[in-house]
Amino acid sequence: MKGAYGLRMAGIMTARTAELSEGDLREITRLMEAAFGESFEGYWDDIGPALHFMALGTGEVLAHACVVDRELHTQGHQLRTGYVEGVAAWPHQQGRGHSTKVMQAVNEFLVENYQLGGLSTGVNGFYAKLGWETWKGRTYIRMRDDALARTAEEDGTVMILKTKSTPALNTNAPISAEWRPGELW
Repeated sequence: MKGAYGLRMAGIMTARTAELSEGDLREITRLMEAAFGESFEGYWDDIGPALHFMALGTGEVLAHACVVDRELHTQGHQLRTGYVEGVAAWPHQQGRGHSTKVMQAVNEFLVENYQLGGLSTGVNGFYAKLGWETWKGRTYIRMRDDALARTAEEDGTVMILKTKSTPALNTNAPISAEWRPGELW
């Protein structure tokens, strides 16, 4: 993998999207498509600028996750949230701890830099082992006119990571994220 890389955290390389070459992004996209068995065409445009965390092997990315800026609202709080996207490892590398190492570095970054960590997943158990909590309340998307659109299909998939600056939260309360193209949560 070529490109300019930032910090080395817990054996993980980081880079902002703008620092990655088109080839780098294609490699990460191929990794995600192999891991999830679906197309990620247009994904990088949909989620916007990100900080990528990568476990690198000899000439390839073994596992990846990235953090984008979002704002989650709950209980009167507007929380500056590091939202985790694109957590994946190549199928032949799964079960070897690469994604865990990537997420440990992501957690460390979130705790130091955001009021809250957030993500949406279908594998809650993986993240729970790393300190994430399942949000039990109803989920909503804030539309451009500030109206709330119910996202019942996302209930139970949203997880949070508390940080040094997270206020007291009740995970049974409603929570909302701003609208964006592609995957809303």
